[in-house]
Amino acid sequence: APSSYRVASYAPTLPLERPREELTTLISMKSSAFPYFGENPRSEASFLNADALDLEIAEGTLDAVVALHFFGHVPMDEQRDLIGRIALWLREGGLFLATLGAGDAGEDVDDDWLGAPMFFASLGRDSYLPLLRDCGLEPLRDEVVTQHEPGHGDIAFHWVLARA
Repeated sequence: APSSYRVASYAPTLPLERPREELTTLISMKSSAFPYFGENPRSEASFLNADALDLEIAEGTLDAVVALHFFGHVPMDEQRDLIGRIALWLREGGLFLATLGAGDAGEDVDDDWLGAPMFFASLGRDSYLPLLRDCGLEPLRDEVVTQHEPGHGDIAFHWVLARA
């Protein structure tokens, strides 16, 4: 096993005070995630605040990509290309963990999602597994998980773990 792992995470916020020791790269689209990690003396992790759609990562250099509650905010016409690029970034056997749309295909803006306007998009639940396979990612597990969002009710997310 490698002594360190290169992981890209698109999670807009992470519920950890510090990254795990194996985390060597964190990529966030939301700079407010960095206070959770920036003062961590135990880690050699590097941090990037970047737009995932413009990010350039060398092929075959990451062991894992974690994209939680991320793809639901990427326009439909950009999701396919980004998943394909992620597949290229992963080393053989690398893992991709993501929450994807669990409902019908479409795009929408909720004018008051937790106090602010929020863009949502999904290719539709049945589109993602074939897309992952087309991109060279083999789904290992997928499950729809429902969570309660205050003021919005129950929201379903399609959790997928796939291997390059």
